[in-house]
Amino acid sequence: MGSKLTKSLMLTGLLAMAGASDCCFGQAVVTDYSERLKPVFSENCTDCHNPDKKKGGLDLTTLHGLSRGGINGAVVAEGDPQSSALVQVLAPGADPHMPPKSQLPDDQIAVIRNWVSGLRPGTLSAIGEVDLSAHREGADYSLDHGPDGQGDGSSWTPPDDWDIPRVIDYFLDRRLAGEGVGAAPVAGDLQFARRVWLDLTGGLPSAGDLEEFIFEGGTGKRSALVDRLLDDPGYPVHMREIFDGVLMGRRGMTWEDRRRQHKWFDYLENIFEENRPWNVALSEMIVARPESPESLGSEWFLYERKDDYQAMAEAVAPVAFGTQMKCAQCHDHPLAHEIKQAHYWAMVAAFNRSKNVSTKEGIGIAESAVGGFLEFANLRKETQSARLDFFNGVFIPESAPPPGEKPVDDPGNYVIPPVAENEKPELPSLPRFSRRAEFARAVAQEDNFLAARGMVNRLWAHLLGRGLVHPVDEINSFHPPSHPELLDWLSRQFVQSGFDIKWLIRSITGTRAYQRTRPADPRALRDPSLFAGFMEKPLPAEALWRSFVTATGNDPFLNAEDVPTEISRLRERMIEFFPDLFPVEFNVSLQQAMFLSNSPEVYWLTERRPGNLVDDLLELETLEDRVKAAFRRILLRNPDSGESARSVSFLREREDRQEAATGYLVWALLNTPEFMLNH
Repeated sequence: MGSKLTKSLMLTGLLAMAGASDCCFGQAVVTDYSERLKPVFSENCTDCHNPDKKKGGLDLTTLHGLSRGGINGAVVAEGDPQSSALVQVLAPGADPHMPPKSQLPDDQIAVIRNWVSGLRPGTLSAIGEVDLSAHREGADYSLDHGPDGQGDGSSWTPPDDWDIPRVIDYFLDRRLAGEGVGAAPVAGDLQFARRVWLDLTGGLPSAGDLEEFIFEGGTGKRSALVDRLLDDPGYPVHMREIFDGVLMGRRGMTWEDRRRQHKWFDYLENIFEENRPWNVALSEMIVARPESPESLGSEWFLYERKDDYQAMAEAVAPVAFGTQMKCAQCHDHPLAHEIKQAHYWAMVAAFNRSKNVSTKEGIGIAESAVGGFLEFANLRKETQSARLDFFNGVFIPESAPPPGEKPVDDPGNYVIPPVAENEKPELPSLPRFSRRAEFARAVAQEDNFLAARGMVNRLWAHLLGRGLVHPVDEINSFHPPSHPELLDWLSRQFVQSGFDIKWLIRSITGTRAYQRTRPADPRALRDPSLFAGFMEKPLPAEALWRSFVTATGNDPFLNAEDVPTEISRLRERMIEFFPDLFPVEFNVSLQQAMFLSNSPEVYWLTERRPGNLVDDLLELETLEDRVKAAFRRILLRNPDSGESARSVSFLREREDRQEAATGYLVWALLNTPEFMLNH
């Protein structure tokens, strides 16, 4: 396609989408600490002002530490940077001067000064009453008032007749009221339907499905639609796509083929189709010994990592504990001090008796009954032995051989003993004491709060565009939650539900917060952690691909052998150029814009073929009808008068090449922010 106008329209749309995303990542006064102040402190201050050194009694690694001040008292005068020691010591020539041997750039000083200026009196003192590092079992945060906005400071228990969505909205509304920010109104049925279809099935509704929902009566139609979509065949496929990326990462089509071949994709889809309890699925992936047809493929989670025990540990940590632990490999986590180096190596030890094997039944993960006793050293070259002492406080005792004594293996140590070196086993060896099984019990027990909280935050981010903790897999003291009471309460409810994933999705999608329009209050736009309105969010690559294909009149759910090469190739290219899942910050890249503006696969979708969208549009008698139908099929709405007039004029000026012009129009609409974002 050579239309400069069309390319201009599309690129302008992409740039507008990039600009619109900036408003989704502004920061509020308090949450600015995590995303603006924290990098400044980490670069310049926390070598001395951390929980270990705490020079001057001041810890700048957490908001809680900053709120407590140092040995001379508070370092922040809320709303008054001139009177704040935190700002005073940064001025050139100050005595004392911080940092002692350098001068902060003006822009970094401005970040600190502006944050202090924006604090309302009492903000830090309120934060100081809550220890945000008390995270392992969930802090019992007290709410300062009840549902009527009054109270005596005692903790609040939701009334028995309140359903889960109402309680969630109460927690969110309470903060909005405290910030003086207005919430956006609830979206109409059309916007809600598009949103929830994309979130739960990764695709757009058909015209018939959409019309049926819009004209359906009754107050419970939205919850009924959610139930219907949770039973839709597209739901487990879409959730598999998301969690495959989360758990395994994107590695290209070769690895996709291997995952499919070894039933990993089937396994993930079974989890969501059968609504298997999330802690059960987590245990199956760690144990990696399928015991039922439904769990076949679970072993691939470890097998693909090819006996790389550190890779196994680093993949499990965010799922089991809700936080990354890579930074604790060589030393205790420098910023989240509750994460110890010993926790990292405990997970490595849980896996390091494992070995990939090929058996007569297929691939598997064998496990030895002996060996695997690790030692690790910190940066001071202090050495200690790795023990099965995990981040959630669970310790698994294990006897180690005396120093210098080589452990002796024995068939009696096994339920399924290993075979001779050159023999092919029937099944992978299984010791009577399995480190993997003990680790799975430690992190997948029925009351494991950390695994529950990690899943709650992940699904919240998937549905609302941002986690209650951001980034989504960094739930630790360095990244405090925007709504700590809500996160803890909902996580406990998820545990009580039996780790029921569909229950959690119903609970979140039933809230006003999920169903709102984009916020209009400028303060809400600056601070997405308020959840005052629905945030525009990028579609995952597979959902974007499926939307392109569906909107142009093609079927993305064909059997693989029936999919045209151009459509399957477009999927590969979409994943290549739109690889991010749960991005920390969403930015449209020039590479993405250039791909869409030059992709032969995208062009192919907009060329006329029997029964596709362009073919249907060209069958309509008037240009006005053609434009209206294009908008309805692609954007699921009618064009306004200005859009209609410009689009009709565009087509009329190309009367001699209507097929190409109609393709240009479809192409331009496909590449607008309105189509490419969920909103």
